[in-house]
Amino acid sequence: MPLIAVARQDHHPHWSERFTEPAPLKADATPIEAMTHRLATLAGRAAYAVRKQTVEPVFGIIKSVMRFRQFSLRGLSKSHW
Repeated sequence: MPLIAVARQDHHPHWSERFTEPAPLKADATPIEAMTHRLATLAGRAAYAVRKQTVEPVFGIIKSVMRFRQFSLRGLSKSHW
């Protein structure tokens, strides 16, 4: 099941909100309430935090350390190392 932000979160939540689980979800909850509850759990916050990771340093390493900026020949068959 995907994790979708429902609304913007406060920048500085109280410490007790950050380290406690929310109250149980009611049986007749709407999908938006269910997603809000899922993102409020410790597991949901940990899974959503993975989205903040960036992959751009990998491309920087390839360009600066390996000095690989472009292929010197045209065509996929000629671009092998």
